[in-house]
Amino acid sequence: MPKISLALLLLLVLATAQAKKRSMIWIYGSSLFPEDNATLEETFTQLKLHNESFNAISPQMYSIGCPNPTTPPTPPGPAPYQHYIMTANITFCSGGGDLPVGPYDVGPFGAGFGVGAGQGWPVVPTAHAPEEPLLPEEWSDATCVEECQAVCSSHSACVGFTLYQNATYLPQSKLRACAFRTGTVANKPSCDGPDCTARCYEKAIKPPNFCTPVLISSSSDPGITPDPALAKRFHALGPHVEYWPTLSSPGWLSANGCSPPSCYNGTGNPAGRCPCGQEANQTAMMFAMLANPEPLIASAIAEAKKWNITGYNLDFESKAPLGDNTMPVIAFANKFSAALAKEGVQTSYCIGGMNGDADMAKALNQTAMRTVPMNLYNSYDSSWQAEVDYWQAQGMGGKLGIGFCPTCYDSTNGESPAQIAQKFMATLESGAEEIDMFAFGGLVSLQQTAFAPYWEGMKLFLAEK
Repeated sequence: MPKISLALLLLLVLATAQAKKRSMIWIYGSSLFPEDNATLEETFTQLKLHNESFNAISPQMYSIGCPNPTTPPTPPGPAPYQHYIMTANITFCSGGGDLPVGPYDVGPFGAGFGVGAGQGWPVVPTAHAPEEPLLPEEWSDATCVEECQAVCSSHSACVGFTLYQNATYLPQSKLRACAFRTGTVANKPSCDGPDCTARCYEKAIKPPNFCTPVLISSSSDPGITPDPALAKRFHALGPHVEYWPTLSSPGWLSANGCSPPSCYNGTGNPAGRCPCGQEANQTAMMFAMLANPEPLIASAIAEAKKWNITGYNLDFESKAPLGDNTMPVIAFANKFSAALAKEGVQTSYCIGGMNGDADMAKALNQTAMRTVPMNLYNSYDSSWQAEVDYWQAQGMGGKLGIGFCPTCYDSTNGESPAQIAQKFMATLESGAEEIDMFAFGGLVSLQQTAFAPYWEGMKLFLAEK
């Protein structure tokens, strides 16, 4: 059988391309050091040589920070405001004590659910708490969460609660129950399967008073100090090139990155919850931003208008409990996306992978943003195809950005031209409208040689039907 070139293989399936597509190059690493002028200039030289192969650029440019540490945040809700962190795919959450609530028509919890004397509903003894309120069947899931949070917020001894759904101990399968916890909810045994319906709502301590997070010029990598004024040079690569700077979680934070250098990681005594270091302060910033996202959204809009930003790539790879695949962070991404869309600015969201999580897929599909699963940077194989198939099954094939990573491999472990062609073919057949090439920059010799087998494929991907 004669050898088939990469270009020919791509042309065989090019008919599947229907709309204008996006080929985005992500620029990461030392090429963004303003002081490293030689590398920066070589990066732009190489990009100009190949500007027919891409129509979008995504440099490391922004992160989350506090330009004015003396300004306290404005709580987003009525006093006393209390923030909760939700964890799913668990059996329960506990570790301290249980708070007996008693019948809901008497005692300190008497009107916790808006229930007056003589209007309470049954309680059921369980292994998790002496008594737990059964929630009315007609309540929506959101109402159940809201009412249980209201009860927990009203009592300082309550640090969180497990919301049980369809649990085997409940007398009716459709009923739900809240088990209120004291001390800690640190124990969260994981589980999976259709019977794994419990969720933990962990009462977070109030956001730190020293910080109102906004968009700042920085990156997820320590020491990278990008210059937003480079936007002019990225636009100068061609009128067809869209500008998509990255907005990342603040992984650059050191032990003293926020002042005071204390941990902020959920319930209880902050200093007792985690070691105070880089991850702790990154978590502090994320919690503060999630509790009051409006200042960051406003600053992102202002920056987008200033530098003619087509869209932001959100890359929130912060540590647990607030990574890219957690529902509170995805909920923020949806809010950010909706707000920016009103201003004509698009949003993309980076995530490790969907991994068959239907709830996560539903959350990610709530706005018009794109989603880039980072595990698709890997070589083409059955796992890669299964991930793409799952996105398509969830109705999100058109929102999918499929990653390639020329600089992820060295000369020994690199992908062959045939492997690269196979992945390009599978990408075109998937109906995806974007490929994300990660990462251009860093070593000049590497960026020139590693991307060489990809330029022609990227150009063909961009061709319209």
